Amino acid sequence: MLGSCTTLKSSTSSGNQQVVLTTVSTTTTILVEQKFQPTSLNMPVSLYEISIPVFIRGLTNLAAILKKAEAYADEKGIPHSKLLESKLVDDMANLVFQVQRVSDTSKGAVVRITGIEPVAMADTETTFEDLQARIQKTIEVLQAVEATSMDGKEESPVVLKTGSGAFNFTATNYLLNYALPNFFFHVVTAYDILVSCDLFRATGFQFGVL
Repeated sequence: MLGSCTTLKSSTSSGNQQVVLTTVSTTTTILVEQKFQPTSLNMPVSLYEISIPVFIRGLTNLAAILKKAEAYADEKGIPHSKLLESKLVDDMANLVFQVQRVSDTSKGAVVRITGIEPVAMADTETTFEDLQARIQKTIEVLQAVEATSMDGKEESPVVLKTGSGAFNFTATNYLLNYALPNFFFHVVTAYDILVSCDLFRATGFQFGVL
């Protein structure tokens, strides 16, 4: 055999999905089909699992990024205010805003899905210490969420009210299509602001492994 072509297709048998691996020889007309049952198809993932641990990990990483940036600024004599007020581009919000939105997005998701009492956090942070406190308080809110509190709420309605109007989701769609993407957008933007900051780049700053 000089070569072969392999294709995948899915089929159902007795209500169970099967994946069929088909191998076709390029030099013969032999067709070989191997059927196997992926066990992962029958392993449901809860709303809690795809949100709370993910949020906590993202917030923890963000806290580490800010701590490393603050320490380097102190070492090089860079004013903290210069970093906190930095933006990725002129028409975007600064570093402080990004951290505040990371906090709001994660704790807001919990409120909208579980119905727990909102935990208000005024956007008054002006220092790295303030931001670390905000992150830690947000993590504590998330850690207090019961693992079963989101069970059975996959199709529950979630209404997101914004300046552009109200948007209707199911809890699952809200997490996957709004909360998680927005959460990571602001985490990554905060990171990008620091790594692209001229004050850091001029001194050869590297975050390295977090």
